[in-house]
Formats: sequence, structure tokens, C-alpha cells
Amino acid sequence: AHAGHGDEFHSSGETTQVSNSIQVDAETAQRLGIKVSPVTRQQLAIGIKTTGQIETLPSQKIEVNTPIPGKVVELLVEPGANV
Repeated sequence: AHAGHGDEFHSSGETTQVSNSIQVDAETAQRLGIKVSPVTRQQLAIGIKTTGQIETLPSQKIEVNTPIPGKVVELLVEPGANV
């Protein structure tokens, strides 16, 4: 390697620990609106409201599955009704 080049990956004997965290000083945290509080266990009131259309042959049954768990809270039609 030429002078000043090629030594980027050579170890200097120091070890570096990789972390999945960052440190932000109090002034920067306040400026960015970052708030830190103790962890609490609670149920989150979130959900997804969506509409859709499912079509199949009239003589066939289909099973609808979702990629995320959920529950039907209100059914506005009767089985077999055209919707």
C-alpha cells in the first residue's frame, strides 16, 4: 500500500464493541423532543380499520386469513348475503 493508504483495516490492537444504542446529551434530547421515561407494561389502544372486497364463485366457500391477528367486532351482513 502507498503511504497513507491501505491501513484502514489493520488492527491497532484496540477492540471496538458494537452497540445498538446511541447517546444524546440533554440539550440535544430537549431540542429534538426526545423524552425518556421508565418502561411500563400497558395495553396499547391501536388498531387498523380497513375495507376490502372478496369475490368467489357462488357455489364455493372461501377462508379469509390476515397476516396479523385481529378480531371481528361488528358484522353488518348475514352469511350468504350479497355485499
